[in-house]
Amino acid sequence: MLLADLKKIGEKLYTFRKASGLTQEETAEKASVSVRTYADIERGTVNMRVETLVSICRALDITPNDILTEEPPELKEQYEDVMSVLQSKGDRVQENALDLLSVYLRSIE
Repeated sequence: MLLADLKKIGEKLYTFRKASGLTQEETAEKASVSVRTYADIERGTVNMRVETLVSICRALDITPNDILTEEPPELKEQYEDVMSVLQSKGDRVQENALDLLSVYLRSIE
């Protein structure tokens, strides 16, 4: 699902920036934007040009898709449920399940 909410986009940028261990200043410098501009984008108070988005994504080593899309909540819940069940099983069951998933994914390429 495509995100258009500037606050949500800013929250995602904040999460990726924190995960990468960068400050706002470091991210802004790597993206060649002012610290004020980057801070405003992260707060979700301004819109940005596509070129700015691409520069920020490069600085954070992510793609625009990482920022502009989100999984539907029900799909995320289903994924978490499946992973929870899988993690509660033994190594052999986990290995078999991953093998089956791998075969399926190759079959649809």
